[in-house]
Amino acid sequence: MKTHVFVMFICLGLMSCIDFRTEEEVQEEFQTEVAAANDCESTADCVLITPQCPLPCGVAVNVDEEARIRLLATRLVLEYDGSCDNSCPSLAAICEDKKCVAVESGDD
Repeated sequence: MKTHVFVMFICLGLMSCIDFRTEEEVQEEFQTEVAAANDCESTADCVLITPQCPLPCGVAVNVDEEARIRLLATRLVLEYDGSCDNSCPSLAAICEDKKCVAVESGDD
């Protein structure tokens, strides 16, 4: 029980130390990193990431970059100070012109 309380205080303390950012700042950093992580040779090289608001509904990146981009998305969502409402279509990741891209899958 004491461990859980201690961990909760650490988490709350960390949240108070976060320097919140605007939607534009968060999206700009995310898009820059995604653009550097979406090279591909085939659709098998691509994976879809569906981050939370305020980031895009879905982005496609190279499978080798998936963990890094997911971690970045989590950090940026935590740093965002605002509210939003995303209504997202079904998406799929494909390789197009040597870049992973997210496209509507038509599975709605």
